[in-house]
Amino acid sequence: MTTTKTSWAAKDPDAKKAAVARVKAWRKRYPEKTLSNAHARYFADPQKYMWRFAKQRARQFGLEFTITPEDIKIPTHCPIFGMEIGILRGGTNSSASLDRLNNNRGYVPGNIAVVSWRANRMRGNATLEELRAVYKFYSKNRGVP
Repeated sequence: MTTTKTSWAAKDPDAKKAAVARVKAWRKRYPEKTLSNAHARYFADPQKYMWRFAKQRARQFGLEFTITPEDIKIPTHCPIFGMEIGILRGGTNSSASLDRLNNNRGYVPGNIAVVSWRANRMRGNATLEELRAVYKFYSKNRGVP
């Protein structure tokens, strides 16, 4: 016998209507806190938002965190690939991403750089030796005669 969970909204349509009404009232009362305004705040001070999310990650993973928003310098182009870095592009290859240069250290001055999301994802938590091994393998084995 299998049982399926039914959401509280499906069980009680009146509760769903009340919840929707509360959300609408909150949005009307606090328009500055809505998502569209969050985007405007992000564009106004992207360093502060990158700092805030880095602080959350540091807390989540128990990492040292001593940087300030002023320590975060967002370049116009990725220092690795040279592509233009965009702000608020939602995980696209060219969106800004805060990288810890040495993953054994936390978010401390001198250990962070803003690079493209693609560069940060490609590096992951690899060491320099691992990256050299990947380069060596693919430079020899490109499948080109």
